[in-house]
Amino acid sequence: MSNKSFYDPDQQNATMDLSGVDGELGFQPLPKGNYAVEIDECEFKESSNGNPMIMFKFKVIDHEKYADRYLWEHCVLNNEFGVKKLKVLLARWFPTLNLSDFDPNSFSESGEAIGVKGIVKLSVKTKKGEEPRNNINDFLAYDENAAAMSGNAGW
Repeated sequence: MSNKSFYDPDQQNATMDLSGVDGELGFQPLPKGNYAVEIDECEFKESSNGNPMIMFKFKVIDHEKYADRYLWEHCVLNNEFGVKKLKVLLARWFPTLNLSDFDPNSFSESGEAIGVKGIVKLSVKTKKGEEPRNNINDFLAYDENAAAMSGNAGW
């Protein structure tokens, strides 16, 4: 695909050649495994049900095939599972953070999470009648050796 398929509004009379662009929108989840990621976004907001949550957007790094793919985690803060998932992520990726006085809104707005690296343990989940999707099962501390094995399903 030529670069002309990407719109550049700075070019005079900018046009796009879409003829060679694959028109298939099929999305394939990442294979099961451990992936090195960095936090691309962190936002305190409400879930679709009106519950408070922190949404993390992770960018896959250090991977030959899947670098620059994205994964999301929504830690809903009004249930035990969501709070436990958030605590595990914070404890392993932010070891100096005071967890006894955690303010999710201040944390998200501070921007301190952006760019922090970690390892996510990923599975592929399939619900009846739905497309397969990725599920983050665990958050592991980042290290160069783990990053080198990013995508390794041996977990």
